[in-house]
Amino acid sequence: MRKIIIQKSLIKVLIIVALIIGKEINAQNSYSTDLESWNLIQVAYKPTKKLKFDLEGQMRFKDNISVIDRYIVQLGTEYSIYKQIKIGGALRYINKNDNNGQIQGYENYLRYNFDASNKHKIERLWIKYRLRFQNRKEIEEGIFSSDFNKPYLRYKLSLGYNIKKSKLEPEISGELFHPIGGEERTGVNAFRFTFGTSYSFKDFGKVDLFYRIQKELDIIYLQSTNIIGFKYSYLIKGY
Repeated sequence: MRKIIIQKSLIKVLIIVALIIGKEINAQNSYSTDLESWNLIQVAYKPTKKLKFDLEGQMRFKDNISVIDRYIVQLGTEYSIYKQIKIGGALRYINKNDNNGQIQGYENYLRYNFDASNKHKIERLWIKYRLRFQNRKEIEEGIFSSDFNKPYLRYKLSLGYNIKKSKLEPEISGELFHPIGGEERTGVNAFRFTFGTSYSFKDFGKVDLFYRIQKELDIIYLQSTNIIGFKYSYLIKGY
């Protein structure tokens, strides 16, 4: 009985997701819209069951997937402090294409983040909560320009389901972006909504495909971005 209730709840959630996506597509005329492509490759190493390190490379495209937006290299770590309660952090280098400003060219940024997350499982259904603090600053001519000046809190809720007798694992998530550290930077100014699925290969890693809607809310001319994403990850265990 409990399993039937969970499956019905998941179906209701997926229906709501479909309705939201349909509404977003119909409402796109009132926003400045763009289609982007995010492509990620990640290699992770777990020396123990609780500790993990990962190296990630990204290439993103914008302007309807016609122009390179940025290159990203990131080094991260994660540690399980109790069951599914984890803490972690990452350091990210960003090479961003500023082809919309008066002075065009690539800009370099350094970003760091700290995470705390918890995950609950109910049979094949899982729910994950994540709180992230991140900050970023621009690097000018090889010298750090000023103090880090893009502090954010990010709140993310994910819901996934492991399909019986299948390697597919669909997932939906919502995330809010809350800038902090200044009088003019208050309240949530952006959100993301993501729907995707992953597929695990035996001895070959895992592939994730996702569709994401991102909206910025704190500017007069609202920006809406639709994102198609691909991620390949490979985990090496040392225990």
